[in-house]
Amino acid sequence: MKKAVSLAILALVSILSITTVSFSTYAYNEENQLENNVKLLLNEEQFSDEEFYYELSKLSKDDIIQLGNIVSIDNNSDTNNLMPLATALAVNETKFTEDDIVSLIEDTTNNIEFRNVLVQFYAYKVDTEKNYNEEFKKMLLDNSVDDSIKISIVSTFKFNDKEDNEILKELVMDENIELSNIALKRLKNIDENTAKQISFQILDNYENEDSERVKNALNVYSALYDDEDTINMLSEEDSFQDFCITLLNDSNYSETAAFALGNLYDYEAVKSVITSDVDFLTKVCVIDQNYSIL
Repeated sequence: MKKAVSLAILALVSILSITTVSFSTYAYNEENQLENNVKLLLNEEQFSDEEFYYELSKLSKDDIIQLGNIVSIDNNSDTNNLMPLATALAVNETKFTEDDIVSLIEDTTNNIEFRNVLVQFYAYKVDTEKNYNEEFKKMLLDNSVDDSIKISIVSTFKFNDKEDNEILKELVMDENIELSNIALKRLKNIDENTAKQISFQILDNYENEDSERVKNALNVYSALYDDEDTINMLSEEDSFQDFCITLLNDSNYSETAAFALGNLYDYEAVKSVITSDVDFLTKVCVIDQNYSIL
């Protein structure tokens, strides 16, 4: 599990905005240890793996915190400095307690990208199969907490009790579309009926909703048809199919509507996709998904 979460750390940092602190070569400076640490972090290729991990292991907790804030200051570089930072955190895991990590995430004087990596680091340390810290629940409900932190928390940890359900329902209504969409997907995994109801409300008012929120609702709502028990509970099946067919003619939603129809596993629904103007690859995917009923 820790290996999987370590990969998640690297995946997260690969999409975060970061900067480069420029040093042309890795040359030790006896008068500036911080400069040496930054050079170490940004010149991994000059070491073997064993040498790099050994040098990282000599960093103190304060060194890593300082580095975390330095290498993620700017947004003007394509160089991914946070990946070696994630490695430095993993190598020095035992130097940080769970409370240390939570405090660093809560501390708004720390750089936001660094704080997002720390959310992943917390998951790495405690194992994502465990419930997330109560402090994270407070963060999710705190309007002053940056949305990116909330997105990292919702994306990373398990949600499986009634309190989590209520938190997710509140986040689904958030103005931040990315946070709202992720929360709805999480809610679908623990409370299908509520996720279906919210999705239907979004679709019923789709002309006044953000297009990305509508697409997510289409995906979530149509996915509920995969469960036969859920199919029997849906009184809106025909109207939903007709709704999706209508959206096939809307360039904003045609591809998403096609896949939603594919999720219904219905011959007429698939036929409507095949005879529509959606792109060829989308048609092939829907046909492949429904091959057994054709």
